Amino acid sequence: MGKMYQANCECSYSLFDLLSGCGMTGVSFDLLYCEDCNHVFSRKTIVKSRKCSSCRSDNLKVIDTDFIILKCPICSQKKLEVGIAGKWD
Repeated sequence: MGKMYQANCECSYSLFDLLSGCGMTGVSFDLLYCEDCNHVFSRKTIVKSRKCSSCRSDNLKVIDTDFIILKCPICSQKKLEVGIAGKWD
């Protein structure tokens, strides 16, 4: 069973339906953070390209924890809270 994440910042920036892990269909996702532009996104694990979907950088970090505070791509403050919102399968 996979995890669904959401991200929220004090500046009103928010993301929903970020996926991590594997579902019953066998499709697996990684939750990624770009250390260059601060973009948070999900990508299928089988995708060979490990580049940011926003800036095309390869400076990516896999988020593998239940809660983390990151730098927001909008306000550039380290106030973007990324945490589990539920499970998916």
